[in-house]
Amino acid sequence: LLEQNQSALGIIEDKLKAQDRDLVKDIRKGLKETKIRFDELLSMTSLIGIDSRNATPANLALRERIERSAKAFQLIRNRYDITLDYKDVPNNVVVNSILEAELYAILLNALSNSIKSVTAAGGDKKIKITAETAQGRTIIKIMDTGIGISPSYYEEVFIPFIADPEGKLYKHLSKRLNPEDKYIVGTGSGLGLSIIKEIVQVRKGSISFQEPKNDWKAELEIKLP
Repeated sequence: LLEQNQSALGIIEDKLKAQDRDLVKDIRKGLKETKIRFDELLSMTSLIGIDSRNATPANLALRERIERSAKAFQLIRNRYDITLDYKDVPNNVVVNSILEAELYAILLNALSNSIKSVTAAGGDKKIKITAETAQGRTIIKIMDTGIGISPSYYEEVFIPFIADPEGKLYKHLSKRLNPEDKYIVGTGSGLGLSIIKEIVQVRKGSISFQEPKNDWKAELEIKLP
């Protein structure tokens, strides 16, 4: 329906005077972006909403799932000039014995947090994902140049409904994030990290924030079998 309306406005646009044509052109652009945003929401819903009633844990290639999760945030990343680098995730890294919906829930929630953080911080917005296999575990690290988090809150951020313990994330985010984009990155329920932690612990893994190195402001480390 959005595509049909956009096409119909395109026909009308050609028949209008310059001033009116610009107005209709802006409306068409808005419809196009709404469709892209809607597609991204559907994409995330479909990834997490994989029917798991009859599913069994499997060994899953990590990079493929990162690529699909990254695609779900394509509009947001383009709009806010966010660089997402996962070239250091080898193709042969596998997460063992996990449901596909669980792995996507981990990746989407972690990426959402980093996107909100770098958007709130402004400046050079970068996110980097690395992965390796060591000592029988898959180690995933997600780093960003966002607002960061004080070591004293490393544990508290995993408590459900504590979205912003330092009170600086959403104060800055509301100034820089368009209202229509908040539903893609999440509205701040404080459940994202707690969901990740619950899944990771059920799968006999661990999750923690580490002291970031180099120019990174935050580093989330996830270890899975």
